[in-house]
Amino acid sequence: MNHWKTLLQNYLKAKCTRTSSSEYLVSDEVTSEKVSLALEQFMNSITSTNSKYDEFLKDSTVFTASEKRGFKLFNTEYNPFFPELSGADCQHCHSGLNFENDQYMNNGLDATFADEGRGKATQDPADNGKFKVTSLRNIALTAPYMHDGRFNTLEEVVEHYNSAINSIIYFRSCIRADSRERTFSY
Repeated sequence: MNHWKTLLQNYLKAKCTRTSSSEYLVSDEVTSEKVSLALEQFMNSITSTNSKYDEFLKDSTVFTASEKRGFKLFNTEYNPFFPELSGADCQHCHSGLNFENDQYMNNGLDATFADEGRGKATQDPADNGKFKVTSLRNIALTAPYMHDGRFNTLEEVVEHYNSAINSIIYFRSCIRADSRERTFSY
């Protein structure tokens, strides 16, 4: 049961000094809190901040025609009255410099919840099926996708939002009950 703690302690004693993320772990006692703090510090250190998008925001580069289409699709709202002029509506949930909104939301994966998500922590049935909206930074490097890893590729994720969203599930303005009628192209 404590096998991972022993492995982690041995690794840290051999490889780490008391700096940065290792400072939380190098001691005689490895706790889940210390591991959590170390992982949080490490994860904060790997966030990309010099992508082509960041350069675009600084007017240091321009998008290709394909990137411009993707930018427009990402940032344009879905309008059921003009679907041919609509976008994918991504910016409502994946906004700001980190492409996330610090909220827990239901993204239409399931009509019934094997995993209660936020509802398990809050004990509020209205929070069942809600999960933290994750950052899209480095998204191509972070498969599998969704809270339960059900999608292995970004194409599968896009297909979910394009056609497989559970039509009785929706959250705020990100996904509407008529979402099955959306068609995204990328």
